[in-house]
Order: sequence, then C-alpha cells, then structure tokens
Amino acid sequence: MQAQRITPQQHDRRPARTGARIVAIASGKGGVGKSNISVNLSIRLTQMGRQVILVDADMGLANDDVLCGLSSSWNLSHILDGQARTVHDVMVIGPGGFRLLPGPGGFDGFDELTGSQRNRLAAALTELRQAADLLLVDAAAGIGPGVINVARLADMVLVVATPEPTSIADAYGLIKTIHRRAPECDLAVLINMAAGGEGEGRKVFTRLSLVARRFLKRELFYAGTVPLDHAVRRAVKARSPFVLAEPRCRASKAMTRLSHMMDRHSVENRNGQMRWARFFGRLFRNGQRRAATSSDHTKA
Repeated sequence: MQAQRITPQQHDRRPARTGARIVAIASGKGGVGKSNISVNLSIRLTQMGRQVILVDADMGLANDDVLCGLSSSWNLSHILDGQARTVHDVMVIGPGGFRLLPGPGGFDGFDELTGSQRNRLAAALTELRQAADLLLVDAAAGIGPGVINVARLADMVLVVATPEPTSIADAYGLIKTIHRRAPECDLAVLINMAAGGEGEGRKVFTRLSLVARRFLKRELFYAGTVPLDHAVRRAVKARSPFVLAEPRCRASKAMTRLSHMMDRHSVENRNGQMRWARFFGRLFRNGQRRAATSSDHTKA
C-alpha cells in the first residue's frame, strides 16, 4: 500500500507541546520481535488518544514500514542528505493513525554521519519532539554506538527479550551497557514470545532483575509479557499489525496492557529538557572528535 504523507494542514492542527516523552525500544540481539512490538505499541497508544510518532532508527535494517504494509519512497536518509526540507516531508501515516518516520535501510550507521548530517538529524528530532505526546524510537539491535546515543536521549529504554538463554544474556549485556553509558534513563524489560505465558515471562524478568540489582545496583521495571501467539506470525506474513488484524488475540491483549504502562510513564519528567540538551552536546562533541582524529590520520 502506498504510504500517505503528512500534509501541512494536518501538522498545523496539532496543538503546541513542550516536548514528547521519549521511549527507546531496544534489544540485545535481533529476531526477538522488537520492531513488531514498536509498531503495535504505536497503534495501541494512538487508539488511547495519544499523538504518537515512531522513528525507525535502525540505520542498516529498517523494516517498520514493511510490517505496516506501507511503501514509501521517502525516509530518514532524505533528511540526512538534505533532500527533505522538514521532517514532515518524510513522515507517513501508519495503520491505526500513528505517524511513522521510515528508516533509511542500508545506511552505514550513526558513526558514519558527517557534521552536516548530524545537524540535520538534530533539527529533525527537535521538530519531532514538539509534534507528539510520545516519541517512540525503534533502535537497532545490539549495543552499538547508535543504540547508546538513542538511550542517552530517552526517558525510558524498553528492552525486549525472549525466554531463550542467548536472548537473556544479550539483554543483560545491553542493560549493563546502558546503565554505564546512559545512567539517567529508566530501564524496563518486556519478555516477548513466551510459550509459558505470563508465568514464564515473570520468571525470566525476575532472573534479570536480581542480577541487575546485585551487580549493577540497578532496579529494572517489569513491562510485562507478550505470549507466543500464532496470530502474530499470520499478521507479519500479511504485512498487517496484529493488533489490527486480530485485536482479540493474546498478543494484542498484552499490547493493551503495555500501552497503559507506557502511558503512565509519559507523565512529565522534570529532567527531560536537560537530558535532551546534554545528548545533543555529546552528539556534536563526538562528531568533532571523530573529525579531528580522521584529519590527523590523513596528515600522517
């Protein structure tokens, strides 16, 4: 389905905001359903009356538009290279009414951005923050620099994991890295694809929580469990979000519970503006250091 672009009239109807709450959705490894959670959570929050923007920030393997059954010729790369004047030239309307900023897909990554691209990204994110109640950022899998920089700007990082031992180990690795590099954001854990349902999910979370408390002195929030549900696979094959394709399935009910938890977290945080400013300060300083290192290497 061809994606529907956001019109200037639609943008103008939105009331002015002091700034969206920012939730980064991350995972220690790929294949745990992180992007599927991001899309379906965006829909559920929109159905609750929230203005939601989902940013597909996976520079290399962006696929949120595919999960939505959308085909868009514009994406984040057109902002980075200056082809799009504003972020609203690129955003599209996703199923259920949320707004999606499609990811570039195949892009080299956050560390490869030039100074001008970083400036454009900063302007785009600032613009997005003023246009929504909740800004969800679907980060790349793993613990790369791009994920850490997204975590630094977030009020909460939602770590998605499955009950598999490798996923649990990688989730803890991600939690440990975020704890050290972005200590101010809240950390929540969502257990996805749990064959044993809520009971299994809580056991997995308890294990992670005890380890984090013992070795990191860090409290984790339990975001819930999404049970293993064949309705999710059917929806993915049909390129239709499962909360719309099968709204009464077990996974859809779990997403409703998650959306209420996220909505409660969206209460205004006094440190939000300060965290945002610090993030961009680091972003630009890091870019300058990399440029200087590259220049020195060239001279040598």
